[in-house]
Formats: sequence, structure tokens, C-alpha cells
Amino acid sequence: MKILQIGMGNVAGGLEAFVMNYYRVLVHMDIQFDFVCMYDKIAYEEEIRKLGGRIYYIPNVKKNYQGYIKELKKILKETKYDAVHVNMLSAANIVPLRVAHTMKVPNHGQLEQTKDCKICY
Repeated sequence: MKILQIGMGNVAGGLEAFVMNYYRVLVHMDIQFDFVCMYDKIAYEEEIRKLGGRIYYIPNVKKNYQGYIKELKKILKETKYDAVHVNMLSAANIVPLRVAHTMKVPNHGQLEQTKDCKICY
């Protein structure tokens, strides 16, 4: 299973630690996380790469909305993701969810409703 994580920041705070704690366990169950970053650096960058995760650097949605949409669509076209998980602390979090929906990729809420889901939140 491949999951695209959106919303991790460049500082190793609570959200970043939470996501990485799951990733460290799930990667051994053939669940791969890739990450979208809107900053010049992402927290845990070296460890993400060591675990086999890819990091996509795209424009910040608040500074370059059209560039963000274009790059996110490109990522979702090039790689088949089973789900997109978004953790953003603003109204901007609707943007990647809408893009994933239009690209027919399940988002976090849809993943929970799938009967074959092996991840519980």
C-alpha cells in the first residue's frame, strides 16, 4: 500500500513525530509513505529517505496556489497512491483533498470507510 502524506512541516513537532512513529512500524508491513513538502526542508528528511520514502517539494499553497495544484496533480498522475492523508492546520487543507478526489485517489476520510482498510485511526 502506498500513502501520500501531506502536511508535515520543516520542524520536528508533535504531528511530525506522530506520523513518523506510524511510518517506522508500517514500513515493515509493506506500507510505504511518500511525502509532499511546501518548505525548503521537511522534518525527518534523512530518515524518510532511509526508510524508502520519496519527498516531493512543491510550491506553498498559500503563496502559489496554481503551482501547488499543478505539482500535486503531476505527483498523483505519475504514482498510483492507495490513499492521501492530509494534516494541515488551516482551511488550506481542503485543497489537497479536493485534488485527490478529482484524481480518484481515496483521502483519509474515505480510507476509514473502506472495508478492506488495514489502518485504523
